[in-house]
Amino acid sequence: MLLYAAFDNDKPTLDVSAHVIKDIIEKQLANMQIRSTITFTNKVGDLLVDCDSHFITRALSNNITNAAKYGKDMIHITLTADKTHCMIIVEDNGEGVKKEFKSIIFDAFTRGEKSRNKETGGFGLGLAITSRIMEWHKGSVNVSDSSLGGAAFTLKWPIKALLIR
Repeated sequence: MLLYAAFDNDKPTLDVSAHVIKDIIEKQLANMQIRSTITFTNKVGDLLVDCDSHFITRALSNNITNAAKYGKDMIHITLTADKTHCMIIVEDNGEGVKKEFKSIIFDAFTRGEKSRNKETGGFGLGLAITSRIMEWHKGSVNVSDSSLGGAAFTLKWPIKALLIR
C-alpha cells in the first residue's frame, strides 16, 4: 500500500532505454514460480523498445500473477506490435472479468467479487499499479475476454515512447 501511495504522490524517475522486449518477458517467465502451464508466442522477434525494464517487468509480473491466481491452469502470453505500439497480452483460462467490473478493475483497492478479498491475498492494488506504470510509458492496459475462456490483459505502449526523465 505504501508503494502505491508513493506512486500516487510522486512519479519516479524512469530509467528508459532500448531493450529487446522478448528478453524481459523470458527472464520474467524464468523467475516465476507458479503452477500454471505458461506458453509464450513471440510475433516480433528481437524488437527493441524504449522502456524502463524494472517497471515493465513489474507490470508484467502483476498480470501473470493475477492470471495464475484467477485462472484455472493455463496462461498464454503473446508479444506483438503494430507500426507504432508494442503489446504484451496475458491470457488465462479462468472465469474472466464480469462486464460491469471491467470499467473499474484498474482502480485502487477494487475487487470484483467476494472471493477476491484480503484472505485470497493482496489489497486490489496490482492492476492499479500496472495502470500507473503504463501511463508513465505513455501507454495503457486494458482487459478483454480471452479465447481461453478467461481474461486477457493487454499492456500497450509506443515503440518510441517520449518520456520525460
